[in-house]
Amino acid sequence: TPIVQSSDDATERSGSVSLNSSSLTLSAGTEQVITGLRYQMLNIPQGATITSAYLRFTSRGYDASATTINIAAELTANATTFTSSQQNISSRTQTSNQVIWDQENDWPSVGDTVASIDFSSVIQEVVDLADWCGGNNLNILTAQGLSASSNRLADSFEQGGGLSPQLVVVYDETTATGCITGDLTYQIDSQSNNAEERYNGYQSTGSELTFNANSNDYIG
Repeated sequence: TPIVQSSDDATERSGSVSLNSSSLTLSAGTEQVITGLRYQMLNIPQGATITSAYLRFTSRGYDASATTINIAAELTANATTFTSSQQNISSRTQTSNQVIWDQENDWPSVGDTVASIDFSSVIQEVVDLADWCGGNNLNILTAQGLSASSNRLADSFEQGGGLSPQLVVVYDETTATGCITGDLTYQIDSQSNNAEERYNGYQSTGSELTFNANSNDYIG
C-alpha cells in the first residue's frame, strides 16, 4: 500500500516537522532525523499472523555511507496523520518491538528502489492490539543512527508518480479471523445468482427483479 496524502509522510529535524517536501530525509550526517510514514486502511484483520513486512523506497540519490536506521511503529490502533507542530513525530509512543536496519542499506542511484529489512514483529505488535481492526491506519516511525557522512533521501508523496514509500505486508490467511471495519461493495456476477420465485414455486426471472407480492413470493 502507498502513501495517499501529503501529510502522511513527514520528516522531523531538531523538533521541526516538514510535511511538503518532495524528498524524505532518512539520514543527514550526525543530525538526529525521524521520519513518519502513515498507511491508511490497512486491510489486515485483528490478530492475524504477519509473515513478512518491509518498506520499499525510491532513491533520490546514491549514498553508501554507513548508516543505522531504527524501524518502529506508533503504538496505537488507529494512527492519525502528521502535523507541522513541534516534535509531532518524536512525541508519539513507539512499539516495544523495533528493528535495526544497519546492513545492506546502501542507497542506489536516482529512481532505483531499495527495500528495508523485514520488520514483521513491529507490525504484529500493532495488529495484536485489542482495538485494532482491519481497515485502520498505521504509522511507521524511523530514526537514524548517527553517521557523519550519511545522506539517505527518498521520494515523497509530493514527487508524484507513485514514488512515495510503499509498505508491503504478508499475513497468514488461516489466522485472519479478527475484525475488519469499513465498507465493501459486492456485485452479482452471474445471471443464475439473482432469481424470482412465483407463488407456485416456479421461477419467473426475466430481465428485471420484481419486488411485488402479486408477482413473486421470493427474490433470491
